[in-house]
Amino acid sequence: MDPTGFRTHGKSKDSRDDLPQIVIGMAVTRDGIPVRCWCWPGNASDQVVIRQIKDDMRDWTLSKIVWVADRGFSSADNRRYLRQGDHSYIIGEKLRSGSPEVKAALSRQGRYTEIGDNMRIKEVRISEVERFVICHNPRPPSGTSTCVTNSSRSSPT
Repeated sequence: MDPTGFRTHGKSKDSRDDLPQIVIGMAVTRDGIPVRCWCWPGNASDQVVIRQIKDDMRDWTLSKIVWVADRGFSSADNRRYLRQGDHSYIIGEKLRSGSPEVKAALSRQGRYTEIGDNMRIKEVRISEVERFVICHNPRPPSGTSTCVTNSSRSSPT
């Protein structure tokens, strides 16, 4: 048996490619109760991960699936795949990512809605099937950044 198991070197968002990683996926109920967990080697591609989970859940009788992922899953191919079967998704992205979708979202005008004393949001449509919710902290602690949430459905749930 391999003593490292799933621990392999992969792309690290924390710029720590020198450390072994594993990839973990989890299915939860709307109340956050875990119902299934998956593990992959640290160098597993996002396409493999998404397709395996979607295939594994194909026979579950679910009325709605909302995929939640980090910015590593935000490619156009992944977003298109997640929309198949009338599913929704939420993917966090940094404003500084420079992606065409982030640039399109930031170029749209609109007013922010204050949702707290340190958070305001603005919903922006970039296509018929995609919208961004731009979250902005006007007084961020040092070292933090604003994020964009990329969502695939028009109505909030």
